[in-house]
Amino acid sequence: MGAEVSTNIHENYVIRQKQLGKGTYGTVHKGVRKSDKLRVAVKVLKKKHILAKASLVEKLQREVLIMKQCDHEHVVKFYDVAVSKTFVFIVIEYMPGGDLLEYLNYRGRPINAEYTSRYMRQTFSGLQYLHARGIAHRDIKPENLLLSADRQTIKLADFGLSHQATEDNPMFFTMCGSLTHIAPEVFQGKGYDNRVDIWALGVVLFVMLSVSYPFQDDNRNVLIQKILKGNIDFDADPIWDLAPLNAKDLITLMLNTDPDQRISLKQCLDHHFINPNKKVSKKKKKKTMISNFESSKRLAKSRSMALMKQRDPNEQELEEIGLTENDAEEERADAARIQAELEAAKTKDGYEDPDLAGEEEVESKA
Repeated sequence: MGAEVSTNIHENYVIRQKQLGKGTYGTVHKGVRKSDKLRVAVKVLKKKHILAKASLVEKLQREVLIMKQCDHEHVVKFYDVAVSKTFVFIVIEYMPGGDLLEYLNYRGRPINAEYTSRYMRQTFSGLQYLHARGIAHRDIKPENLLLSADRQTIKLADFGLSHQATEDNPMFFTMCGSLTHIAPEVFQGKGYDNRVDIWALGVVLFVMLSVSYPFQDDNRNVLIQKILKGNIDFDADPIWDLAPLNAKDLITLMLNTDPDQRISLKQCLDHHFINPNKKVSKKKKKKTMISNFESSKRLAKSRSMALMKQRDPNEQELEEIGLTENDAEEERADAARIQAELEAAKTKDGYEDPDLAGEEEVESKA
């Protein structure tokens, strides 16, 4: 990762005990940059698991290299990397709104069409930036889409499985990603390109509007067969009765099993659901339904196909990470800042609360 990499993360950052996330590759903690008190997210990876396999070393180097070259309003910012005796620390932008999966579980119902369109438009923009640089994300899912404090902005995150195509190697062959979001061509073993990201985003669009996956089964092989067939049944769940027709059209175009026939990113951005030619009608909207989510209670995390399973650090290793206690005053200040951003968003023209927009009050029955 270069001779400039620091060996002491604590020279420039404080790492809090507060855990922002935990996944296959490690844990993510809230941090503070000492120079300006900027809140950051610190990804902590155990080095011995990475060094145990050459492919993981290469993958980590690739992740850092890709993040370093990215600068886009809908791609999470990279700040720093440090390597200690036992750990690798990657410092990235802190997104107070959490990830899209957490938000869907918090809501307990689908996101309204207006905000789904907004989030998709922003994600398409970030992905278009990546694809223009030959970068395929390869692990797009709700967990890897992060929200701002006011929930007005969404950003692509987690480039652990990303790869960059070259003229000599324009195709990818590694089967990777999260099972419920993997495009059919990945399973066919003939090579694939960045169009797998469009498929994965099509799954995300389906999830936002229904809080369920288009292809799901407890049996891995059965699930793969469903993905390969790509049959989408909007009639199976009454939740889709309330979804805009153009949203269902876009999902169908994105979840085309033939990548050559699949809609392009430019076409996605020009699609009527993302970029309507006329103003949205101000007619009273129907209430968002709960449907499948009501019985399952929580949207399950996407199944990972990653190679490494991270174990919890022991006490000695935790000491090396150097976690500091959460600062109560800092937490209060951050909570106040988040609330202020939410309030400020409400004063902007065209603002609609993503929790309420497109819904009507339910009148209680006497």
